[in-house]
Amino acid sequence: MRRARLGQAAFFASAVFLLFGGAFSCGYFVAKSRRFPNQIISQASIDVGHVLDMVRANAHEIHSSRKQGGLIVHEKTLTHPGLIFFL
Repeated sequence: MRRARLGQAAFFASAVFLLFGGAFSCGYFVAKSRRFPNQIISQASIDVGHVLDMVRANAHEIHSSRKQGGLIVHEKTLTHPGLIFFL
């Protein structure tokens, strides 16, 4: 029983190692040889950087200036029953 568990653990560890090793090797090959997904990944990285710059530049506008959050319903007869989703 103990030997079987040890074999299963060794198999699982080697499978995980091969999976991550293969993924790393594929990524390294793509980055060094500048093959197919390299241009897409590079452009996506630049785009993410631009979005993060915009978020950082507008960070003061993101926070609400109100002290209380949420919605206040004054006339309950005008609301629909059930949950309401607001953007």
